[in-house]
Parts: sequence; structure tokens; C-alpha cells
Amino acid sequence: MAKHDPNNYSNYWTDKDVQGISFLKAHFRNLQYAPHVHEEFVIAMTFNGAGKSVTKHGSDISTPGQILVYNPHEPHEGGAVEDVGWHYRAFYIDGSALERLSLALSHDRTGPCYFFRNCIDDSALAETMLRAHAVFETSRDPVERQACLLDAVSALYGRYGEPRFKPARLGRESGPLKAVVDYMRAHYAQAITMAELAAIARLSEFHFMRVFRKQFGLSPYTYLTQIRLEHARRTLASGNNGARAAAEAGFFDQSHLVRHFKRVYGITPNQFVTAVKRTSAGLHDSMRADGKAT
Repeated sequence: MAKHDPNNYSNYWTDKDVQGISFLKAHFRNLQYAPHVHEEFVIAMTFNGAGKSVTKHGSDISTPGQILVYNPHEPHEGGAVEDVGWHYRAFYIDGSALERLSLALSHDRTGPCYFFRNCIDDSALAETMLRAHAVFETSRDPVERQACLLDAVSALYGRYGEPRFKPARLGRESGPLKAVVDYMRAHYAQAITMAELAAIARLSEFHFMRVFRKQFGLSPYTYLTQIRLEHARRTLASGNNGARAAAEAGFFDQSHLVRHFKRVYGITPNQFVTAVKRTSAGLHDSMRADGKAT
């Protein structure tokens, strides 16, 4: 049995919704990596402390707000800066997943980008990448996960990859988008993927996300969540509990419903139910009083 090291520990996982991509969340105090390569494309985002990276391009110290990238089969080494430790999240994206991402972003099988620098200092992009990684740890909604991943990778490719990713020009796609919205309203209780929605619109996934946001002012995921919340409100107002409202509206569990309900309405489902009951009780009291007056 491997000995537990309290100074250096990590969590590594895969996800059935995004085959070919694995995830790492690491907390290292003094761990040092030997020289090695990965078959996958690696993206690592420091969120606390500092990590040292050594490649043929030189030596870098990654701190919060910076991203380390390693092309497939690119030799590198490094590890935690011992005085502060190194806490980071990382994506490992294999060749098949890179091809799917390239197709989703551009409808063009041009292959993945190449990166000529390993340490990228871009705090906004680092935050986007960290948020996308965290979503795969906290959310069970495939549309939310895929949307965050595509947004993050497209920004990374577009700013720093070679050749630069250039999104297609936005056109007039209102007809196909109406079909997508109709599909959302008919199937909101099911697990819907971004690939399904993009296929209905006959667009690449990333281009679909862009034209949808331009048309409706919301991302496809946010729009779908709003439909689900509307149904959950009606279910709750009808006297059903939160678990049933979550299941019937397409949320994966009650905590998923609570998180989005509070984010959109500023209150929890329980607060909403309490207000509905008070209003209903007040209405009944008023009706009884009116009856006595007559």
C-alpha cells in the first residue's frame, strides 16, 4: 500500500461526458517532477503558491494568474517552489479529444494549435480556465460543462495558439435557433448536450454558442437553465417539494436547483415556497373575512 504523504496530495479523475480529457487538482508542498513527457496536451492553472517549469524554452515560475501549457510529447520537469508550495488544476487532453475540440470550435479539421511559450501570464484567461475546470468537479450538467470548456479552450487557442484560431463570422441563423429553442422547451427535463443543440442548428458547437448569445443575449446553457427554473417555480408553487421540482425540471439533484435558483432569483426554493404559502394563507383569510362581512 502506498504511503500517504500529507505534504503532497492530489485528486485525479475522468468524466464520461468528455471522453479523452482527464483532470487533476494538486496540492504540493515539495514534490518535484522528474523529466518526462505526456502524450496529451496539458494545461495547468496555478491558483495558490508557485510552481517551477523547465522546458527547452527555458525556466518559468508559475504563480496565480498564470497558465502552463505543454504540447504533446514536449519534455519538461519542475515542481513546487518549496517556500510557498504549489496548488494547481490541470487538464490532460488526448489526441482524439483535441480533434473533437478543433471540430467543435471551427468545423474545420485543421488540427490542434501549437504553443511556442509554456508560461502564459493572463489572469482573466487563467480565471476562465480555473472556472471551467471547477465546473467539472461541481456540476453534473453536460451542457454547462461543455460550454465552459469550449469558452476556455477557444480563448486559449485564439490568444496564444499557432495557427491562431479565428471564429467564423456571425450571420443570420435565426431560423435554426428557433428550432433549438423549441427543442429545449420540449426536452428540458432530459440531459441535453451542446452537441445535440448545435446539430439541430447545423453549426459547429462554438459558432452555435456565439450566434445563440448574439440572438438571445444569453448562452445556450443559461437559456436552458432559465426554462428549467420557470418549470421548477411552477412545480413548487403547486405545492410540490424541492426534490420533485428539481427532478421534473431537469436538474440533477436538489442542490443543483438551489444553486441556480438563488443565483437567478436571490432566494432559495424554500424561501419561495414560504412566500407562496403566506400569500395563499392571506388570500384565504381575506376570502373568509369577506364572507363574514356579507
